[in-house]
Amino acid sequence: MSTKTENKAWVTPDVVDRALGCIYGLLVGDALGAPFEFLNEGTYDVPEEGEYARGGMHDVSPGEWTDDGAMALALADSLATVGWDRSDQLERYCNWMYHGEYSSRGVCFDIGRTTTLALDTYAETHDPDLAGRPVGRRSAGNGSIMRLAPVPIWCALNTEDPEEAVEKALKLGAASSTTTHGHSRCMAAAGQLSMQLCVLIRGLRDIGEFSKGKDPRREGSRGVSGFVGDTLDAALWCFNTPTGVHAQGPVMKSGLDRTAFSCVVRKAVSLGGDTDTVGAVAGQLAGAAFGIENIPPGWLLGLPDDMGVAEGIINRLVKGE
Repeated sequence: MSTKTENKAWVTPDVVDRALGCIYGLLVGDALGAPFEFLNEGTYDVPEEGEYARGGMHDVSPGEWTDDGAMALALADSLATVGWDRSDQLERYCNWMYHGEYSSRGVCFDIGRTTTLALDTYAETHDPDLAGRPVGRRSAGNGSIMRLAPVPIWCALNTEDPEEAVEKALKLGAASSTTTHGHSRCMAAAGQLSMQLCVLIRGLRDIGEFSKGKDPRREGSRGVSGFVGDTLDAALWCFNTPTGVHAQGPVMKSGLDRTAFSCVVRKAVSLGGDTDTVGAVAGQLAGAAFGIENIPPGWLLGLPDDMGVAEGIINRLVKGE
């Protein structure tokens, strides 16, 4: 379990800022993309910086997070409460699916078929090794990278040696996928993303070589698909080729202007297809690089957390409060 950050010399204010940015970036990117899920690129206008839209296939209210954010909060709650325990993670995911815990509206919605199958299996067997078994190519979805932020945050804040922290993030990122998405492609993608997020949170410029992603737009494309490789490639591409002053290469927080986070997540949501999840993944990357101080306040204040449940979970994970 995590302890208070003031007892850890390596957890500087900048590291805390980037850790908060990583998970709040996930919630913001999810909520920004939710109204446009599975629409074609160019058929809608992405809201301006600090604003949210409403509607879509799940008739979301402005700022509502979907399954991406709910499962991320469940994962964060587990890590902050008991540390690394896949059975506990699955119990909390089941509490979301069956009872609506961690949801922005008090009920489970927008849950994928692979996740549903895994959680139903766990509810019957209570065996975390059976829950996320791959069942074919269609099980190689993006459900484990959409919620991932708590894992690299936990590794970055609870492991002093930077290389050990990154190695742990790689290992546990892949392991976190197995609870619902045990396909080898899902595990590899979750490990890769977790490692890169840990590097960003700790401000480690020289550890690891990472994919730049690729432009998902191609002839006949209707937007970013729900397959894990397509989603991760699209989010990395948006992160590494944002518009404006950051187009020169991979981005890190270092005297950046306050439009950087917005450029990345709005670009991701504009691509069409699985917009809430590509927004959530891009938001994790941009938040981990630029920190919460560079997320527009309107987007943070617009998240529906009147009872402070999400804030409480996040503060326990990041600050040990």
